[in-house]
Amino acid sequence: MKNANKNAIKTVTVELPAYWAGYLINNNAASLEDSVEDVKAALAEAGVRSIDCLTVSDESFTGRFNGLVTELSTYTFVLRA
Repeated sequence: MKNANKNAIKTVTVELPAYWAGYLINNNAASLEDSVEDVKAALAEAGVRSIDCLTVSDESFTGRFNGLVTELSTYTFVLRA
């Protein structure tokens, strides 16, 4: 089976603010402290073209995002062509 991986789903893992989870998983912008445009810009910078979030880590951790210390989570997205 030469082309077994031809149809494999490609993903990317990105560390983003934990409070974005409601929007990224459920498409619920009410929980955002930032604008939807800010989220989309961060995703585009990471190479994510569509909001197809597969998973978010169960636990958050303290880290830096855009120069600010905040709670981050690890998100996995489907990469679309």
